[in-house]
Parts: sequence; structure tokens; C-alpha cells
Amino acid sequence: MLKNAGLLAPAYELVHNVPPAVEAAIRIGFPVIVKPVVGSGSTGVRLCLDGRDVGEQVPHLLWSGGEGTARDILIEEFIVGFGIFRRDSWRCRARHHQEACHRPATALAST
Repeated sequence: MLKNAGLLAPAYELVHNVPPAVEAAIRIGFPVIVKPVVGSGSTGVRLCLDGRDVGEQVPHLLWSGGEGTARDILIEEFIVGFGIFRRDSWRCRARHHQEACHRPATALAST
């Protein structure tokens, strides 16, 4: 739908553990965005520059415990352009949320 509207849409793969996540990131090309399918806002979203970053982030999402534990993880192509942000994203309080809030978004309009 995004592509039909003339907007950039990131390539992505759904993964469930570390080796497939690293393989997907290699296929897509670095940098990539690693994010849980569950949750909202920027919780758990990370920019990964290489396979090591992916390998460190995926276990954190899979085994963090509680309701926010991801069973499905998206590996997405990082696209630079104008971001689409939800208003509540700017009310982030935790440090890792603030970092994600100030990074370019991954679903972006073409520049």
C-alpha cells in the first residue's frame, strides 16, 4: 500500500531467534532496525549497524521477561527520509526510548 502511494517502504523479515535475525539483516543490508512485533512507541526498537549489534539486541527482546517479551521480531531496512511520529513518542522517559525518538523513523515518505 505504501509503495502504491509513492512512499518508501522498508524491506523486512520476521524472525524468531538470533541466527535467522543475523541472516535476515545480512540479506537486507546494514544498517537495519530491529524491533519487537509487540508493544508500542519505540520500546525495544534499535538501529543495528552490524551482525554483532543484531546478535546482542535480539536476545534482549526475546528474553526480557514480562508482558513485553517478544516472540516475533522484525528486521527492517533502515530508510532515511521524513519520519512519521506519533505524538506520544515524544513523551518518552526512559533513556533508550529517548534515543529511539530522536532517530529517523523507518517508515518514511520519500525525500
